[in-house]
Amino acid sequence: MIDVLIRGGLIVDGSGAPPFRADVGIEGERIAALGPALPAGAALTVEASGLVVAPGFIDMHSHSDLRRLVAGDCPDKISQGITTELLGQDGSSVAPVRPADVPDRRRYLSALLGSHDVDWSWPTFADYLAALESSPAAPNATALVTHGAIRCWVMGMDARPATPDEVDRMCDLVVEAIDAGAFGLSTGLIYAPCCYAAKEELLALYRTCAARGGILVAHVRNESDFVLDSIQEMIDIGRDTGVPVHVSHLKAMGARNWQHMQPLLEALSSAWVAGLDVSYDHYPYVAGSTMLAAVLPPWAHQGGPDALLRRLRQPLERRRMASDIRSSGSGWENLAGACGWENIRFAGLASPAAAGLDGKSIQQAADEWHQDPIDVVAEVLLAEDLNASILLMHGAEQVLEAALAFPLHMVGTDGFWSGRPNPRLFGTFPRILGRYVREQRLLDLPEAVRRMTGAPAARLGLTDRGLVRQGLAADLTLFDPRTVQDRSTYASPFELAAGIEWVFVNGRPALARGRQDAAVLAGRVIRRT
Repeated sequence: MIDVLIRGGLIVDGSGAPPFRADVGIEGERIAALGPALPAGAALTVEASGLVVAPGFIDMHSHSDLRRLVAGDCPDKISQGITTELLGQDGSSVAPVRPADVPDRRRYLSALLGSHDVDWSWPTFADYLAALESSPAAPNATALVTHGAIRCWVMGMDARPATPDEVDRMCDLVVEAIDAGAFGLSTGLIYAPCCYAAKEELLALYRTCAARGGILVAHVRNESDFVLDSIQEMIDIGRDTGVPVHVSHLKAMGARNWQHMQPLLEALSSAWVAGLDVSYDHYPYVAGSTMLAAVLPPWAHQGGPDALLRRLRQPLERRRMASDIRSSGSGWENLAGACGWENIRFAGLASPAAAGLDGKSIQQAADEWHQDPIDVVAEVLLAEDLNASILLMHGAEQVLEAALAFPLHMVGTDGFWSGRPNPRLFGTFPRILGRYVREQRLLDLPEAVRRMTGAPAARLGLTDRGLVRQGLAADLTLFDPRTVQDRSTYASPFELAAGIEWVFVNGRPALARGRQDAAVLAGRVIRRT
């Protein structure tokens, strides 16, 4: 007798092929049978008439690196049908890390990964994967090793090019991590210390990554005024090293740069036609999120958190920061220059000194305080000990739709729990299915599901999931195509989506009839093999 019988659903199998009606039988952790009218008698029968039966969704851009260690039920993932997430994004994660560096790394990354009460007892990447394995969680986890972590291990937060010996030592850490199970190497070239790396360093690291079968995942050096050059940098690295290239949250940020989206897509398409293995992810919202400290010039971060805070206390250093932000042509990711202070909002401040600012733009705060915006930024970062997040109102709907419609697109939440989150944390996948499939008809249903399942599985080399196929892992998401929709908002980001009815992770129902069973922690740590 099979364990679970899913009867009468519309199978959208993740390949992009047309839907078909069939029953699905699950035994243990696998899909044991797929076909019409399977025999009754399962321990659990799910009547799926009116529902789509799809592979479990794969989040190609997750920041749950610490969160899943303290809250393994992961409602942000399970409630929207995500059964596997890719950790280690934007070059900014937690391993490897020297024990002596843990306090600084914890503080510096708090606005991105959250201030979770976790003992960072994992000096190596292998130790971190072991920590994940010892902490049961609802979704599966895959992970990248991060450029920022290995650069900090070798040379701290120094703002300079790496020496040949230092590059060799970083390459050794890449080999060690991929051999331990990392799927590749991520970089975040707007964040310190990744932003200090010259192209020669990146080429060496990604040659090493390619030789081990890993992928490049990149938050590019600039997503605004120099975005075309930044995408070309990644294309060049892919061509010169042979590494598969995946660009994180492809965007053209700020109104003056919206015109660049079509040339970006054409550049990626040309690279694909020329034989480069290239893809990208994006979330279906016109606002982004990051740490408040990211508005500062790269030199301000040199030396780590204490050095940054010392600079923020010095009026002359603040004036230098303000001058750099007002200038243009330097190539660094000038968020305020691209978006405007009026389009950067505080998101989740906690200190009494910042009372009343949460949800307001930096320009509004500056007007209320009768100060320059850089002084407001400095005072908030000092009051919050760097743990401050922002919303970036950077996009336009037509630009977003162009990115979502392009065939190289995959889906990623880029969601993180610090402060008051972007609604993408809880809403990304249902919003694609509700707004952009059912309402806007930007994508048809099989193609949208492919971008959520089969395409990311293929990108990561996950041969045992990502499709509804006999013998594959029973990661399945069942949703009502008539009602599926995000309900999270900028004001109320923790609202659960509608229309996600059942979620199976490795054969077990983590969500049943629209309600999560927090005791079902069936996720696995999946290592690259």
